[in-house]
This record gives sequence, structure tokens and C-alpha cells, in this order.
Amino acid sequence: MNVMKKSICFLILAWLAIPQFSFAQFTLEYDTVWRNSIPHNPDVVCHNQITNTSGIALNLKWRRVVNNLSGSWTQAICDPELCYGPTTNSATFPLKVGATGILDAHYYIGGAAGDGHSELLVFYPLDSAGTVQRIVYISSVDTMMATTWSPTDIEGQSYDLFTELAAGKPVVLEFMEIVNCTVCPTYAPEMQEMFEDYSLGQNAWFWALNANDTETAGEMQTYRANLNISYPAFVGASSLLSAYDVNEFPRFVVIGPDQEVYFEAHGWEPSTEFGIRNALTQLGVWPVSVETIQIEDAAIRFYPNP
Repeated sequence: MNVMKKSICFLILAWLAIPQFSFAQFTLEYDTVWRNSIPHNPDVVCHNQITNTSGIALNLKWRRVVNNLSGSWTQAICDPELCYGPTTNSATFPLKVGATGILDAHYYIGGAAGDGHSELLVFYPLDSAGTVQRIVYISSVDTMMATTWSPTDIEGQSYDLFTELAAGKPVVLEFMEIVNCTVCPTYAPEMQEMFEDYSLGQNAWFWALNANDTETAGEMQTYRANLNISYPAFVGASSLLSAYDVNEFPRFVVIGPDQEVYFEAHGWEPSTEFGIRNALTQLGVWPVSVETIQIEDAAIRFYPNP
């Protein structure tokens, strides 16, 4: 069985040689933890941005000098121009004055736990000072399992996570807070739509977990009423933060009936809803709002006709 893996990326920047450029300058910025994996096509991405801070257009070069990967893992490097597989160890790319582009490392893990350690040297070949920046990408992937939890929601209804999973219902956890999560209200309609698509908890659960212990059930009720959402909500969920690697809000986790995590993501991106729905499909759960099929005169017709 292919299952979702917990993935962590760390990037380390190091200066080599002279800290100032005598000819041209560029800067590197990176995310220290970034998770981007889905079942059956896990892709752990370490994100980095490179900016041309000089006064001239640059043709920069990167060179991969370390690439230690577990088992069947493979890796690609994506610069502002192209993505290169494991057989390409260096490439050049142009960067206009003031422009910013990516310099990402993709680890294709094949559903397997393990570790990856890669290092790039980034430099401007025409820089007379010969200054080089080193980027260290470190990826670690482990299986994530659910932890036992028996909460009561803000309406007084009691639940048990493992009981719901044993009944064959996947559970989608949404870790959030009200005051400090400005993006949380923006995706709430999509979460409500998915809750309705999957039979209001009959096929799969969607649970909103407020992990800010200073926010009350009354505040959560007002929040839900203003957004017209009805999927179960809980307060005081901070005890689960470490179990599901929650370090920012929102955070989404899809747990299968076998208690394994099949999808996880921080933040809300266009791909987040797809990732949740795809994980549920992989678990054999389908939305109920499907097209009606009518058989007539030995033909299959779809309504509405696209």
C-alpha cells in the first residue's frame, strides 16, 4: 500500500570565499520546512528563491556536488529555466536585473521512508572575486500515524477518532485558529462543500480543530455562523500539534481507516483541495454529488450534458 509520508526539508545557506562580490551580486532565500507530498506520487520539495540584486543581467551557474539519497529515491533540480533530472549535475540560467526565480530541489521518494542530502554551489562565472554560495538541502521522510483522540465538539457531540476510522470513514483534520489565521475564512466554503460532497460525515469526516487555546467555543460558533459552515468543530486542540507536525495554520491532515496519514499540507493552495479529494479517492471514498446516468435505447447519456 502506498501511504502518505511525513516529510521535512531543511535548507542551509553557506558563503564560501569572499563575502562580497566585486563584479555582481545575488541573494538566496529559502523555506526551512516545506511539505508537498501526495499518495502514489510523493514529491518532497525544498523551495529556494534566487534574486539578482546587481545592476546587470546575470548568467548564473549551479553545480550539484553532493546527492546522497535513500534507496529508490531520485531527485530533480529546478532553476528559473528548466528542471533537470539526477543525471544533470550543472546548468546555467539567465536572471534579469531585479528578477527573482526558483532554485528548488525535488525529491521523488516513491512512497518510501528515508533521507536525502544534496548540495549545490551557485556562482557567477564572470565574478573576478570567485565568490560562491552553497545551498544544502536535507530531506527526511517518515510514516505518520494517527494518535488517539476522543473529543467533544462545540455543540456537545462526542466523537472518538479511532472508532470513526474503524467504521471505514477517513477523517480530514483542519488545524486552524480565528484571530491570527487570515486565510482560514477564505477556504471555509470549499471545506463546507467537501463536507457536503462526502455525505455530511456518512462517508468521510471533516473536522475543524481550533488549536488556539485562548479562543472559546462561543467564538468558534460565531465564526462558523458568519461563514455558514456546519462541519464539526472543536476547541482546545493544541495537544495534537506535535503529533501532526503543526507549526503554522492552517494545516490539513487526511487519515485513512488504517490510521495512517495519506495527505498532509500546510497553508491553503489551489492544490490543497485536490490533494484532499485525491487522498479520499485513493481510500475508496467518492463524493455523492456525481452525475446521474440514464440508460435509454441502449445508450448511456449523462445529465447534465457537458
